[in-house]
Amino acid sequence: ARPVRVVPRAATCVGRLVASPSLRRAYFCDEALGFDVKPLNAFASPIARDVDPRAFSDLTYLTATGMVRRVDFVTGADPAAVPEACSLDVATTGVADALLY
Repeated sequence: ARPVRVVPRAATCVGRLVASPSLRRAYFCDEALGFDVKPLNAFASPIARDVDPRAFSDLTYLTATGMVRRVDFVTGADPAAVPEACSLDVATTGVADALLY
């Protein structure tokens, strides 16, 4: 029997903004919301990995979890070519250090 591959019709990425000075110092990022932030990588940890929020005692959730991006696989359009705004509901004030998704 051949294995069956299932591709969903669409996918949704959800995320939330967080404040965490220790997270800000530990992780790399090349681009954020269309801005080149590579120069900031000079201050990041060389052992960056996936973020586990429980590992950062200073982490504060600034927004509720919300939809960041939705990709429709049926249309065949390149999702990266379509700019898309997202809106996150603010839960508390602060400086956003990362978007966890």
